[in-house]
Amino acid sequence: MEAFRMVAMAFGNVVAQAVYVAAKLGLADLLETGPKSVEELARASGAHAPSLARLLRALTSLDVFVEEETKGCYALNPLGATLLSGRPGSVRDAVLMAGDPIFNRPCGEMTHAVVSGRRCSAFSRARPRPARSQAPAPSPERTPPARVAARQSAAARRGAPG
Repeated sequence: MEAFRMVAMAFGNVVAQAVYVAAKLGLADLLETGPKSVEELARASGAHAPSLARLLRALTSLDVFVEEETKGCYALNPLGATLLSGRPGSVRDAVLMAGDPIFNRPCGEMTHAVVSGRRCSAFSRARPRPARSQAPAPSPERTPPARVAARQSAAARRGAPG
């Protein structure tokens, strides 16, 4: 039992990526109106039908969607419904964030961070920052002297001390 749990953890990224792709393609939203065939889902999502069929079989084995074998269609179930857009209780945005390369790729750099002990995280290495010359200058109204002058000016208009 422990070995199975450990292997499941080791391959967790595959499951997470499959769920991410379902969210990214909006499959739950497409299934909200009723069961659809792989071809219908592929057309509506812009996916390659045979590849989408493999993804749907995998997600069905995880109880994310339901396959209606007699009709050759896939349908939404309560777990898959958590991927619906803009609904209370939806986790679609969290799934999209977790699976996005800007978040996901640095997780593969965790060994480097743990071994090197460097303070800069894999996340900062994954997203290059603009050089100082390319960074936008702060807006004048956000600089401390400008805020102080604005408060003093407003106070003077009210007749109150600055």
